[in-house]
Amino acid sequence: MAAFKCESCGAPFAPEPGQTIVKCAYCGASNQVGRLATMALRVSKSRDPVRLGRIVVAMVVAPIVVTFVIGIVVAIAIASAASSATEFASGQLPPGLNLPGIPGQTAATDWDRQSTLECGINQTVRITGEVNLPSGPIVRTGINCRVEITDATLSVGSGTVIEVGAPNAQIHITGSTLRGDTIVEGGMTTTVHVTDSALHATRLAIRAEGMAGGVRVEGASTVEGATGAIALSTSTGLHVSGTSKILSAGEAIVTAGGEVVIDGATVEGGRTAISTTGGRVDIRAGSTVSSEEGDAIRGHGNLRLTVRDATVRAGRDAVAGATNPHVAITGGSIEGTTAFRFEGNAHLELDGVSVTGARELGRRPDVTER
Repeated sequence: MAAFKCESCGAPFAPEPGQTIVKCAYCGASNQVGRLATMALRVSKSRDPVRLGRIVVAMVVAPIVVTFVIGIVVAIAIASAASSATEFASGQLPPGLNLPGIPGQTAATDWDRQSTLECGINQTVRITGEVNLPSGPIVRTGINCRVEITDATLSVGSGTVIEVGAPNAQIHITGSTLRGDTIVEGGMTTTVHVTDSALHATRLAIRAEGMAGGVRVEGASTVEGATGAIALSTSTGLHVSGTSKILSAGEAIVTAGGEVVIDGATVEGGRTAISTTGGRVDIRAGSTVSSEEGDAIRGHGNLRLTVRDATVRAGRDAVAGATNPHVAITGGSIEGTTAFRFEGNAHLELDGVSVTGARELGRRPDVTER
């Protein structure tokens, strides 16, 4: 017969066969044998190492399995979204465009070309032909959206043609003409690629905010804005090549911290052709950077300028920099009322350059001329 302990004082006792209630010989308390037997069985099971092991394994493995299953579901959803490329050759969109349950997707199976086209997560939209809206945008992008505009004429009566509403958008414009107050209003890490196209803006043609991304203008393109052609911020780079032209009655190119490369192209600004803050400017052979009434190149702090076999021409200052400019010019010509205007600590290297205009080099200039 199993031994039990009194519930009151803990003294041991052994009930007789068939006995259900036992009176403690020490304290006189009554003990129910059946209830004590149940409690003893629970304690015994809780100390079973096999049972404890099973419980621990279940606690560890269950969360891992749940996480793995969720990961598979998410991966399938993203892959399905990425594989949905949307065609808009004539305004038609094939069925099965969107992945249900992903924010930013729409259920439309065609585009009426009379309202804003929403480019969802990981989608590619392709536009050709003519689209005219009274107000923009014509296209609004989501995360990782790619917009391809080819052989198209897009215009809005007011507002923006392409509005970047989320990071990592890629805008490719080829053989097209776009008109509006603003052509591309970019967000963080926006990439804009313009080839053999004309962008005409009544305000600013291209604005790209945020780090990385970049803007490329190539072929025989024209990017023109009344107040500005291209404005880039936070280390966004710009590369203009071919016979492209960047034109504005205001400041043609404005950058903050990024690198500007003008490779054989033309930049003309009414107030300033190129204005940069803490960035690098590389003017390559065959390029022309000019401002008939204002400054051609103006650096606001730590200007790094390289010019090779190019023409820099201005009605006022051809090259102007605040403190610590580093300017190296080989071949070509620098023309202005003032050829160089620096405030202090200028480092200027001239090699075979034709210079027309005054030189105001500021405090402690370091000049090498060959």
